[in-house]
Amino acid sequence: MMRFLRRVRPSRVVSFHQPLHGVDTDTKDARFARRLARALRLRPTRLDCGGVCHGTMTGWFNARFGGAALTVEYGAHPARHRMRTRAPRQLVGALGGRRTGRR
Repeated sequence: MMRFLRRVRPSRVVSFHQPLHGVDTDTKDARFARRLARALRLRPTRLDCGGVCHGTMTGWFNARFGGAALTVEYGAHPARHRMRTRAPRQLVGALGGRRTGRR
C-alpha cells in the first residue's frame, strides 16, 4: 500500500473501518471530512483509539504527502445494501464524481 501511494500520490485517501461509527475530523482537511460525513450519513467526530494511535495509514499519509487522508468508521454490522450500493454512490458524490454507466 505504501509503495502504491508513493507512486500514485492521490489528493485524497479514504480508509474504511469498523465499528466506531463516524468520520474522523482530525485530518488535514476537516471540511472535507464533515462533507463526507454528511454524504455517508455518519457523525463527524474525532476518533480516539484510547491513546496514541501508532502506525495508522492515514497518519502516515498525512505526514508525508500534500493530499489528505481520513478514516471512515461504520458500525459493527453495516447492512450489505449500504456497503455495496449506497456507500459507494455517496462516496463518489462527495468526491464530486458521477456514474457514467449502468451495471
